[in-house]
Amino acid sequence: MFIQNNNANSAGQFFKKAGSTITMNGDTTLYAYPHIYGSDWINVEYYLDGELVKSTNEIPYTVQLSDIKGTHNLRVVSNGNNGTSMTREYQLVSYAPAEKAEDFSDTSYLNNGQKNAVNYTISNDIMTGYENNTFRPDATITRAEFAAVICRMMGYNVGENSTFTDTKYHWSSKYVNACVKADIIHGIGDNKFAPDNYITVEQAVKILTSAYGYANSKTQYPDGFMSAAQKYNLFDNVTSSRLGTDVKRIDVAVMLYNAAKN
Repeated sequence: MFIQNNNANSAGQFFKKAGSTITMNGDTTLYAYPHIYGSDWINVEYYLDGELVKSTNEIPYTVQLSDIKGTHNLRVVSNGNNGTSMTREYQLVSYAPAEKAEDFSDTSYLNNGQKNAVNYTISNDIMTGYENNTFRPDATITRAEFAAVICRMMGYNVGENSTFTDTKYHWSSKYVNACVKADIIHGIGDNKFAPDNYITVEQAVKILTSAYGYANSKTQYPDGFMSAAQKYNLFDNVTSSRLGTDVKRIDVAVMLYNAAKN
């Protein structure tokens, strides 16, 4: 059994083998690849909570599930023309796409300012949650992911690939290049960007303050950029503004929200 993962970021992840629990955001497509020895014709039946949803003998035995909410039992029965059958059981868990902080399962402990920041980034399509209905506030964020977030927030035109040697064929290449053209990203030297490295507080602050014009190329790194962030209250409600600290997703959301309020 394979599931179409509509939230995948790469073609290699678009179809994934289903485990005992299948998570989805309301809609998904399932594909069955049964093998019944001695059978040259197979019919596949999909049952949701005991009720037949679809019966098909057309490869790849596809079923589209839509507007599903909550937790359900999915039973898949494959019947061969030799009289042999095979049954598989799955738990189907569907989450509605989160539209605000309260919709996520892991944001209840956030303070009001942090929840407002999550609401801002979600409602403006700047950041998204994960398919298991989590926001992962304490997860760190890579330099590539931060570049993509900045592009979405600033509305940069994303067109050409980056010329950094380690980013040219990276998924974030066009986002990074857009930030370079905006003169807010300059790499780490030796024509490299290190897209998969986690971004630190001072690196994120440099990019964000430059994007908003709070600092420029003449600003001293990192102290000048950190001072600009403090001046414009970008650190209000962040969990850590200590130099060298890898930035958490919640702190990215908070700094973006604080910048947008100015």
